[in-house]
Amino acid sequence: MTARVIGVLLIAGVSLSIGGSLIHIWQKRAAQLSSFCRLLSALEDGIGKMGLPIQSIVASFSDEVLEAADFLPTARRLGESDRPVNALGQAFSVCQPYLAIDEEERVLLEQFFCVLGTEDRAREAQRCAYVRSRLERLHGEAVGALPAQCRIARTLAGAVGCAAALLLL
Repeated sequence: MTARVIGVLLIAGVSLSIGGSLIHIWQKRAAQLSSFCRLLSALEDGIGKMGLPIQSIVASFSDEVLEAADFLPTARRLGESDRPVNALGQAFSVCQPYLAIDEEERVLLEQFFCVLGTEDRAREAQRCAYVRSRLERLHGEAVGALPAQCRIARTLAGAVGCAAALLLL
């Protein structure tokens, strides 16, 4: 009987842990989208209004979410190298495993970072604004869906735990 109770508790704990992990991933996605929107806004202002080089904008930009994903430190490190490199594009490629973004967001940012710095200031600023507006829409959708996703994850995790308890007892 003791083994069954331990088994039930383990299964319930694992199912609740999986639900918590899903919630954490969804929250992380929303936070990362918000941070990328802030970065794009800084790039748009820095390039379009002040005419700053991309690398100096990245060097002065601070965001703990993108720091935690190692995106900004990698971009800064690559930007300091002697050979010319698309620091943001390469940093994005390197840091993709640490990002919780969806495929649509990944493709949008990857395409943006790969061509960033190849056109005149006005066109770069327009591209920043366009990509930022698309990311803001996706961020809004992610934040809007978060309460329902969290509720579903908690409910399913609890239901799986209860079902396992009933089967084992």
